[in-house]
Amino acid sequence: MPRFMSRILAIGLTLLVSTAACTVGTSPSYAPISRTPAPLPSGATTLTLEVAPPAPFGPGPNWACPEATTETLRVMLNGDAVAFETDAGLPIDLVWPRGFSARLLAGRAEIVAPDGTVVAREGAQLISGELSGSSSGTQAEPGFDVCGVNGVYYPPAS
Repeated sequence: MPRFMSRILAIGLTLLVSTAACTVGTSPSYAPISRTPAPLPSGATTLTLEVAPPAPFGPGPNWACPEATTETLRVMLNGDAVAFETDAGLPIDLVWPRGFSARLLAGRAEIVAPDGTVVAREGAQLISGELSGSSSGTQAEPGFDVCGVNGVYYPPAS
């Protein structure tokens, strides 16, 4: 009987220690990450691209990518800025995640992810569903807040 009791005590102690190990740790942080644009390569010029403002602390309604684009969009150069239009030729505002940037390289506009990946070029089409995010703007000026490109999610950033 004492051997049986010591075995139960050992099992109980093991469970207690493993439970404590699982619960001890840091609490989750909901602070947005810091994300900066990729460096500008030699010979490139910075273009204007509408980028989201710094994310507030904590989760909120904009911390999800609920929708996908329903139209195919075309990337265009408009002076010193990147612009977008629908297949019907209507302008549409896109607000890109923090850290994205636009540049003019070899005479062609490019949209660049924070890691330096070119996600779109002037004249290219962003096919329906390639961008995820949420609708913004008004009926007169439709818009779309981008939070994902080609299946890569970019959480809010400061």
